[in-house]
Order: sequence, then C-alpha cells, then structure tokens
Amino acid sequence: MKIVTAIGYLAAGLVLATFCRIAARERLSGTAACPAIWALLREWRIRAVSRRELRSLSRREIADFCPGLTEVEQEERKPFWRA
Repeated sequence: MKIVTAIGYLAAGLVLATFCRIAARERLSGTAACPAIWALLREWRIRAVSRRELRSLSRREIADFCPGLTEVEQEERKPFWRA
C-alpha cells in the first residue's frame, strides 16, 4: 500500500511540474491551461496503454511487424511521460 501511495504522489508531482512548464511556456492562466492538462493526461494514458500492450506481445508476434527487437525493447522500457 505504501508503494502505491508513493507512486501516486510521484505521478501527482509529475503532473503538477509538467502543468507549470506548459503554463509558463504558453503563458496560460489557470483556466486556459485546463485543456492543455487534459490533453497531456490523455497522451500519457495512450502511451501507457500502448506500451503495456507492446509488452504483452510475444517476440514472434513483434517480429511480424518489426524486424529489429532493439527498438521495441527501448520503447517498452520508456516511462509513460517520455515520448
């Protein structure tokens, strides 16, 4: 339970830090930044799901669409907040 809580706090801190960077870069006020935050969270969710699905594939299935496994392995290891 403590690990889950720590991960939750880490994710919340990451969202807050990213929000601050976006708001500063785009010079957005709090209400104008809300769509940017939702877009960021949506993108992170898509990446997390995609990488989870990629990890669930067998090496043989991956070889059907990607001849080199190094790119796939690199993508699998990336955290969701990295493009």
